[in-house]
Amino acid sequence: MCKTTETFAPIAPADGWHRFMSEAETVEYLQKAEIGLLPKTADTLRPIIYRGLYSDGLQVVQVLGYIDEYTLVIALDGQPHCISAAYLLEMQTGRKKALEQLGLGDAACMRGVDCPTYCVIDVETPNHRNDRISSIGLALIVEGCITETRNYLVNPEVEFDEFNSQLTGLTTLDVQDSPTLPEVWAEISNMVTGSIVVAHNAPFDLTVLCKALAAYGIVCPPLDYFDTVRLARFALSGLPNHRLDTLCRYYNITLNHHQADSDSLACAQIFMRLQSWADAPATWDWTAKAQHSPSVHHTQRNQSVPIHTQPLVTGKTDLDGKRVCLSGEFVTGKKADVAVALEREGAIICPGVNKKLDYLIIGEMGSDAWSGGSAGGTKIKRAVELQNQGVPVKIIREHEIFALSETEV
Repeated sequence: MCKTTETFAPIAPADGWHRFMSEAETVEYLQKAEIGLLPKTADTLRPIIYRGLYSDGLQVVQVLGYIDEYTLVIALDGQPHCISAAYLLEMQTGRKKALEQLGLGDAACMRGVDCPTYCVIDVETPNHRNDRISSIGLALIVEGCITETRNYLVNPEVEFDEFNSQLTGLTTLDVQDSPTLPEVWAEISNMVTGSIVVAHNAPFDLTVLCKALAAYGIVCPPLDYFDTVRLARFALSGLPNHRLDTLCRYYNITLNHHQADSDSLACAQIFMRLQSWADAPATWDWTAKAQHSPSVHHTQRNQSVPIHTQPLVTGKTDLDGKRVCLSGEFVTGKKADVAVALEREGAIICPGVNKKLDYLIIGEMGSDAWSGGSAGGTKIKRAVELQNQGVPVKIIREHEIFALSETEV
């Protein structure tokens, strides 16, 4: 049953409706004879058009789930909305013309623009400073197909933190005979700079890349990029979060998380699915890349994502009444804004690390000061010392708290 809110406002479903948990489940259900929104031959989703009374105009919507065999739940302007399956099917009449109106198509590179080459990148780091690279994975997308993948272990010429080694499985011994970043960059620079870069939580990967190159006196050129976190938030607003592993489960993509080759390939597959489905808003412009450069990003990185748009990951870390200390700079927002968001969840913000602390949260952007061994590095070192003494302080990264990182780092 549906409950009507106000006139022309989305009709919110009552509790108990079934939410689709994967693309495969959605496809199978929409192919049912009584639904008929997808042909039996389809193996992936295609754009679903909405042009009813609850929207100002045409838009592409995501089917979130169903209430019964006659009623679907769609994401309409970011809100769950009840709709008759038969009524939604009627709206697909003239679908091809409607998609042309929206500037969308069923396949990548059929949007009235040239099909560019994309270089999908993922980097892993050896320690909390996030200014060196221990592995880098790349996948090249040419004319809508993944044509090449590469993976490099990189000798960062710095120490590994235990946290990072546990995350990636890499230690100093694993990379001691590997090439350094300048050697790897000589091989991949044309591939990266000659393409539009794609990454999951792109500001993190590109900031790390620029900092790591700067450590060797190499200037990172401005790079046009797409961030699949942001794109997925638009296209798949009904998902609980948009972390890389969540999207892989939704699309049934194999992932060995925090392995650069697997992460970059998975990101490429997600990017292609998002393009081919075209389940992005009509305002999404595939030619409107963001641009990353060391100077611009350094001054604007904390302004790029408003704090209120980043929900906390629910059910994962209970912060109510917990003592929390922040270290480094955050993708989510300015440190003060992050503190406010955490306080709303009941956290007690502490300036330093001591035996009473519950969590030390490390910002994904790291800190330029860490290279000098000050503030950020000291907090982490102290937290590790306390852990070795048996004190149950936990060191966690920003993406484990905020759905942004969904992030997927």
